[in-house]
Amino acid sequence: MQRNCIKHYLNEIGKIPLLTREQEITLANRIKNGDLKARELMIKSNLRLVVKIAYNYQSKTIHLPIHLVDKISKIHKIATQLTEEFGREPSDEELSEVLDMPVNKIAHLKSVSARPASLNVPIGANGNLTEFGEIVGDDNAISPYQLLSEKSLRTDLSELIYDLEDRESSIIKMRFGIEADSPLTLEEIGRIFSITRERVRQVQNTALSKLCRIMSRNERQLTLEEVEQVNRMQARMKIFREYYEETAHAG
Repeated sequence: MQRNCIKHYLNEIGKIPLLTREQEITLANRIKNGDLKARELMIKSNLRLVVKIAYNYQSKTIHLPIHLVDKISKIHKIATQLTEEFGREPSDEELSEVLDMPVNKIAHLKSVSARPASLNVPIGANGNLTEFGEIVGDDNAISPYQLLSEKSLRTDLSELIYDLEDRESSIIKMRFGIEADSPLTLEEIGRIFSITRERVRQVQNTALSKLCRIMSRNERQLTLEEVEQVNRMQARMKIFREYYEETAHAG
């Protein structure tokens, strides 16, 4: 039943024609003046893009930072020792006392480390099977809107970093996860270059300052048409953000 509903929804949004550049400009101007119908039309006309981003986002793997993995490993090790000593599983308060760590942090790290059920596990009976991942929400997940914004930022950075020195370029790529699955911490990058994390931070900040100057120069060179295009994109992304916030609260 759920799969049929999703299929029907995808068919329906597929019937909505995409907007032309001129139509987007007209709608953006109407939206600025508070036209709710124009806002609704802008959202509906871009739902195919939203669904595509959401679908790509759903398939991403979540990576924990190394410093969290180390802390979680330490908690598990101490918990195992205390279990053997007490003959039972230790409480968060007991772990907190041994590890000298706040109780709420212990609880948070334990929840992060909990092994999730496979999102591909089929659920249901009588042939009405759906996958677990289709019914589970993630309150801590980045929204597709944020993902699109970050993807745009990474694309812009990847085009600009070639004006930096080799080491600056490499560090910025690692910090922002450009050409990689996930960003690295200052400590991880320091180990790669055999320098301190503070030195990595200094190189990073120097590189970012250079990038800001480069972007400022590029911004002054934008044509009126490019500025107009940027404004349209920002207006459209603002609408998407409001749409996701509304649907999140409604859900």
